[in-house]
Amino acid sequence: MGRESIPDDSCGRGDRELRPPRLVFDPISRRALLWILGPMVLLLLVHSFAFATLHVVGSSMADTLEPGDLVLVSKLAVTRSRLLGAVDPARSYRPTRGDLVAFRLPQKPSLLLVKRVVGLPGDHIVIEQGALHVHDASGAEWPDPALGGHARARPGRIVERLDVVVPEGALFLVGDNRNAGASSDSRDWGALPADAIAGRVVLRLLPWARAGRL
Repeated sequence: MGRESIPDDSCGRGDRELRPPRLVFDPISRRALLWILGPMVLLLLVHSFAFATLHVVGSSMADTLEPGDLVLVSKLAVTRSRLLGAVDPARSYRPTRGDLVAFRLPQKPSLLLVKRVVGLPGDHIVIEQGALHVHDASGAEWPDPALGGHARARPGRIVERLDVVVPEGALFLVGDNRNAGASSDSRDWGALPADAIAGRVVLRLLPWARAGRL
């Protein structure tokens, strides 16, 4: 009589605060999670910043690359130059004439394409009766990169005379297959911004019979 009633605590916790259950990983579970996530993260980093594979579709690079070829794209030089270029713009990526590069066309960023670099910033490009002429800023003439050391390029297509100077920060790219309508490249959509380059095509992985450096 006269005492205040105390609410019954059937769980025996008295007036202790209720807490949500904690999710506990035992050491084996943590190791298993690391074994699963670790390789996935590593693979993602490698694919994004170091190397990637690409299946060739279409014949724009024939006979150098054929439809169905599996090639290895090295992103190392592009990644390195972008890191350095953030500090010093002069260290931005600049390929060599003749390089095979993978890139995303600004008009169609969902597509990863492969073409050959034939013109660098400041180069004077003249295409006349299907023949490609390249002069650098000093006036020196360079051989068609698809023919000089890469003699499997097909005959040139005859187009109206094209006479352009590659602007700073851009590249002139052309497919090795110069047959009419075989390649959509800088002859059609102009010079490509250099920062659209994803990497350099360095190896053909498949088919085995033609595997090797490019």
